[in-house]
Amino acid sequence: MGELIDLSSQIPDSRIPGGIARDAELAAAMAAHVGASDSHPIYLTEVEGDLGTDKPLQS
Repeated sequence: MGELIDLSSQIPDSRIPGGIARDAELAAAMAAHVGASDSHPIYLTEVEGDLGTDKPLQS
């Protein structure tokens, strides 16, 4: 078996593969998503749903 890693504390950045996002990258991506005016354009808004339409009002 491979070397055991103590996960009770933070894993050093040097031990994390390069393809895995870091905290700062995740925070930036989440902030951009939350700040988007319509981050889920395929979903109906509450008003659109109340109108009974099956397509968003926005084009």
